[in-house]
Amino acid sequence: MPTVTEAVDVKNGLKAHLRGWLSKTDTQRQGTVHVSDILYPRKTVMKATHGSRMTDKEMFMFLAGRAQGDMVAALVQGDKLKHQVPIEWEGICGTLDVLDGVPVEIKSTRAFKRYTVDTLPPWYVEQVKIYVALMDPSGKARKGRLVILYLINMEKLPGEKRAKTNPDLDVF
Repeated sequence: MPTVTEAVDVKNGLKAHLRGWLSKTDTQRQGTVHVSDILYPRKTVMKATHGSRMTDKEMFMFLAGRAQGDMVAALVQGDKLKHQVPIEWEGICGTLDVLDGVPVEIKSTRAFKRYTVDTLPPWYVEQVKIYVALMDPSGKARKGRLVILYLINMEKLPGEKRAKTNPDLDVF
């Protein structure tokens, strides 16, 4: 009878491969300032002075968010929509999740409650603003979109006795 055992060497190899992919992505942008450097200056300084070792939790949260965002973007991708679009202006670079005439940023969250315009995390909004500015440095463009993919979203829906997990999305 076959037995099931944990493949620790395979798991460690996969983690090493993922870390290598993430560090390769990071080194491709050397010599530029990334939008995340502007949004998270403390992290940028710590990375520059102490190295960029991510915890396993940070790595998997990043990868899960990237995968979920890629899935949503791929589903809406069409003739007019572009996915994972690199942009750069004056040494500041970023990657748009989707380009639909305006920059579209996709964020996934484990928040229990939906955001409103007043409760959106400010760094989500700032990221979209920076992408809008990078798309049109003249300042004439004033529009971008933010898609929030709720992974948990505890809501009591009509006909339910208690709140349950109800994944959903909002667009701002």
